[in-house]
Amino acid sequence: MHSRLILFLIIVSSNVFSQKKTWDPAVLEKANTAKDADYLTKEEKSVIFYLNLVRLDPKLFGETYLKKYLDSTSDNNQYTKSLRKTLASAKPLPVVYPDKLLSEFAKGIRYRYEPADR
Repeated sequence: MHSRLILFLIIVSSNVFSQKKTWDPAVLEKANTAKDADYLTKEEKSVIFYLNLVRLDPKLFGETYLKKYLDSTSDNNQYTKSLRKTLASAKPLPVVYPDKLLSEFAKGIRYRYEPADR
């Protein structure tokens, strides 16, 4: 009986620790605060989405998106090591929401200071 219990605990613990780290669909939906902001470009919506993911679960972001990026590039230096360390211990923060007035204001400033030949 005792050996069966130990075997069971070994199997359960190995399954728990071998599970792939993934994002819960509810968290992905929560992070997608810009999905209906028709005044934003696809790229701007993407920036808000990833910003929210890192705010909601910094550790998981480092273990998934950052790891995937670093595995695909040679950008493994003191700065990326520092980022990984920071994300591993960072506390979650609330999501950000897009703001149409702020977006229009920022675009107005961009046009004001862009060179005329663009």
